[in-house]
This record gives sequence, C-alpha cells and structure tokens, in this order.
Amino acid sequence: MQRHREWLIEDLQGLPQDRAAIRQLTSEIETLALEFKAIKATNYDKIPTGGNGNSQQEKIENNIAKREELKWCLEYTRHHVSDMERLLSSLSEKDRTIIEKTYITGHCTTEEIAEEIGLSWRQVLNRKRDAVDKLLHLRFGQGYRP
Repeated sequence: MQRHREWLIEDLQGLPQDRAAIRQLTSEIETLALEFKAIKATNYDKIPTGGNGNSQQEKIENNIAKREELKWCLEYTRHHVSDMERLLSSLSEKDRTIIEKTYITGHCTTEEIAEEIGLSWRQVLNRKRDAVDKLLHLRFGQGYRP
C-alpha cells in the first residue's frame, strides 16, 4: 500500500501545476476558437495548396482535433483538481495547513509549520501522518490498509 501513499503525495505536490494547467488550457482553447474563425473567414480559393497540408479543410480539421483534445484534458484536469480539493476540505484547518505547507505550496520544515500554527514539532508530525492516512482512506476506501 506504499504505492497509494506515493500516488497521493505526487498528486498533492502536483496540485499547483494542475490549477495553473486549468487556466492555460482554457486560454489555449479560446485561442484555437479564434484561430478557427480566422481560418473560416480566409478565402483560400485562389491560393494554390501544392498538397503540402495547408488546405483550408485540413487546417479546420486540425483545429477541431486540437480543441477536442484540449477540452478533454481540461475536463479531466478540472475533475482531478476538484477531487483533490474535496479531499483536502475533509481535513481540519490545522491539518489542511500542515498538508498544504508540507506538500502543496512549499516545502516548509516541520519546525516552521509548528511555530506558525502553535503546535510542537512532534504534534505536527503526528497530525501530518494522521491527515495523510485520512486522505488515503477517503481516496482509496477499503482498498487502502495502513
């Protein structure tokens, strides 16, 4: 079951990039939608294509395919971030702070976290272990046994 723990920690550490990916994917889809309008508005009737893959139809098809792939990536990433946020929301405020400062926003030391939230470093370690175990059980259900 160590692999479950590794998966969870990897997903927690990747959460900032996943959040940024949502913004980036949304922007790229919007850009492709504008490009699509430009492709359709351009009259390619008098321009020789030469068979090098520059026909208006090929550009339209490529644009649609790119947008569909990015839309799927966006949907998947949004669901993944939502799942992770829901997991984190199940933690107490202090436990969430410990997890966020340890894995998500920055690699703070146990001593720094303890000082910030008013606990001993031993309490922080214990709460971090317990919080990760709780997240693992919520995420993997009965499939996870510590």
